[in-house]
Amino acid sequence: YKVVVVARHYRLLSTAVLGLVPLLRPFEYPSSVVPILPTSLLPYLDAPVPLLVGCTEPPPQVLAARALSSKIGRAHV
Repeated sequence: YKVVVVARHYRLLSTAVLGLVPLLRPFEYPSSVVPILPTSLLPYLDAPVPLLVGCTEPPPQVLAARALSSKIGRAHV
């Protein structure tokens, strides 16, 4: 699974992403955690690995998937 957190403010974004990791206890997240993914690296979201990332704007992949599926959750941070 990929978890993408979107927020405009960097401090709020990194806090929200890093705050999700302890909520998984007693489990551990098996892959990469990137608190703030630069816009230039958004194509890495297409990689076939689980990711927990923060973005300052919704990635095109998320917008396209949201149009096709109702299984995408959304929360305002």
